[in-house]
Amino acid sequence: MLTDRKAGAAVPLQRLTTLDALRGFASLLVLFYHLDDVLVARGAEAPFGGLGHGGARGVDLLFVLSGYVMARLYLRNGPPRSTPTGFLRQRARRLLPVFWIVSLAALSLYLMGYGGAEKAAKLEPWRLAASFLLLPQDMQPLVNVSWFLVYEVLFYGLVALALFNRRLGLGALLAWQGLVLLLWVGGHPAGPSEMPGYLHPRCLGLGIGVAFALLGERLERNGAVIGLRLALVIATALFVGDVIWEGTGERDTHGVPIGLLDLAVGTMLVSATALENRGGLRAPRLLVGVGSMSYSVYLTHFATMTLIAALLAHADVSLGAPGALLCLVGALCVGAAVHFGLDGPLQAWLRLRGTKGDGGSSARRRDGRRAAALAPPSNERHLPA
Repeated sequence: MLTDRKAGAAVPLQRLTTLDALRGFASLLVLFYHLDDVLVARGAEAPFGGLGHGGARGVDLLFVLSGYVMARLYLRNGPPRSTPTGFLRQRARRLLPVFWIVSLAALSLYLMGYGGAEKAAKLEPWRLAASFLLLPQDMQPLVNVSWFLVYEVLFYGLVALALFNRRLGLGALLAWQGLVLLLWVGGHPAGPSEMPGYLHPRCLGLGIGVAFALLGERLERNGAVIGLRLALVIATALFVGDVIWEGTGERDTHGVPIGLLDLAVGTMLVSATALENRGGLRAPRLLVGVGSMSYSVYLTHFATMTLIAALLAHADVSLGAPGALLCLVGALCVGAAVHFGLDGPLQAWLRLRGTKGDGGSSARRRDGRRAAALAPPSNERHLPA
């Protein structure tokens, strides 16, 4: 458990429900986007008037959110909250166990012939290794949506480097972001986002999130409340407006450029967290709940909806609005089952094991393990980031 170091005591970091709510909002956008993708690929009309197609912007929100949360927790001025190895160990514990379990389930389906020859390339040994180790490759990984985590792994490496040497780590992050920006502005973006090459323009979201976390620290404490509220309304309107614009336009419609949209998201994050810290904002409970289980939903939703759509088509059931709702509800239910039945208990067990090496008496260690298991988790534990 991350702690504030005050007189040697372990004080849990404050959990901001606005970040969970924004993560839940981003997850729902991605869910609607993939629902649109799955049903249209099967010849059905785009559900909900095609509005879900704009949900692709949810991924951009996740990129900025990940950079913001990691920088807010680990890169702001003050005593380091973790060692580089401790940070990487914690991130591995958070990401890999349930990801590997979902990957094994996907591997089982492909070994049974699901997807046919089109998916057979995923079973090549080196591609399997790349998928399980979250390394970049020239096609979709075993778990399609895990391409996002490939970018995250590189970003975590740079955060760990910054924990080792702040100037070196932030310098490497700045150099990476500068190269991505240079390629983007020059009209040479590197590859589609689902085939990570570490140089896609979407990577800029991670750097923009870091910048807002570092530069917005004073604004969070001293910014005028009315100004923060106005900034939140304007930035949210720009983001939501772009989602609607892309969803209701032609299928190749591109709205606000990624960089500008990321700046709007960064403004949303700083203003929302500042207002919550001052008691001026309460996050919707529904979105907070979705955000708390977002990692499990993210990992399982695409496969769940694909399987449900295939079953409905096999049974000659219409893939209209009822089928779309069934896919959505099924994806959320499977994600919730994985979170509460598998990922949550697994993370609690790993946190208990992680305290065994702490110093102090056995009684203090027992109390610490109990507190770690029962305390509400900090925001970083729910990130796919």
